[in-house]
Parts: sequence; C-alpha cells; structure tokens
Amino acid sequence: MASAAAVMTAAGYGVHLSLADAQSPPRAVQSESLRVPDLSRDEYVAHAAQHLVHGTVISKTGQQRTDDNGDMEQQWLVEVARSFKGGVTGRITVNTNAFLESGEEIPDPGAPAVEVGGQYVFAGLWNEEDDRLEVYGGAAGIHASRGLGNPDPERRLRGPQAGDTVERRWAHAVAHAGPAPQNTSDSDN
Repeated sequence: MASAAAVMTAAGYGVHLSLADAQSPPRAVQSESLRVPDLSRDEYVAHAAQHLVHGTVISKTGQQRTDDNGDMEQQWLVEVARSFKGGVTGRITVNTNAFLESGEEIPDPGAPAVEVGGQYVFAGLWNEEDDRLEVYGGAAGIHASRGLGNPDPERRLRGPQAGDTVERRWAHAVAHAGPAPQNTSDSDN
C-alpha cells in the first residue's frame, strides 16, 4: 500500500506534468497509469521542482488530518532567504506532510521535523488554488540547514562533489539539474 506522502507527491507531480510546457524533456514512466519522477538525487529534485527555496520557518499557520490513519498536512509561514529556482521571495506558505501517532507528531519518513525558527531547503510545486508551496514527500522535499553559508548537515551522506555549504549544494544541483535516466527494464515487461 502506498503511503499518503508518496500518493501526494505523485498527485502533485501529475498536476505539474499537466501544466508543464509540451517541449519539456520526457519523464520516466514507473507505471502505466501514474508518472512519478525519480527524486533520489539533488539534480533530479532540482529538475522536477517548480520552486527550490531556502528559508526560515516563522510560524505554524495550520494543520489538518487528511485521513483516519493519522496522515496530516501542516502549513508553515516561511521567510525566503534565497530562491534557487522559481523566483519566489518574501514570506510564503509551505505545506508539509506529517503523521500523528499515539498523540505525537512525526515528520514524513526521511524528512527532518519542521520547527519554528528552523532553516530548511524546500523543494516542490506551487499550488495556485491554495497559494502555497507543496513540498515533495520525505527527504526529497525538505532538507535541514544551519544557514546558507554554513556546512551542509547532509554532506557526509552525499560526498564532496556538490560543495560543502547548503548554498553551494543547491546551486550545484540547479546548475546540473536533469531528469533521472529512464529505466527501460520496466517498459520491457
């Protein structure tokens, strides 16, 4: 059974694909009915994201359960310090996923817990109807930061190729953005 975060990510990306320019590069197809991008590398995230921003969380502005399994959406007011892609500036609303388990809020698997005062890089798609950034689920959409010029908390996991600071990492990802290679073995079945 797919997690709610994966479904939301896939649904959001499906909306993005329907709005994308017809001349954009082809995306990998992972099933016949649902196209989901590979977001396993920074360059793939930078390619798929409509917006990629670094910001500080000012406040939590909303929260609601999305189903009976404890899945929640949380809205955060974020002051954008740098837009790596997409050009948003100022204060924006960012929508994240979390889970309520035994009365405790748990972040989306792989993602850091979002906290007021914390700094993060957010990657995702703009939701015009709700006027907010819908981040990709898990580790693809939210990355902890200690500031743009400070060491990247995830650098040990990624290796030295993209730089040692948060700013260098994501500037490198945008400069080298591209889709994941297509997996042709799935289409041969």
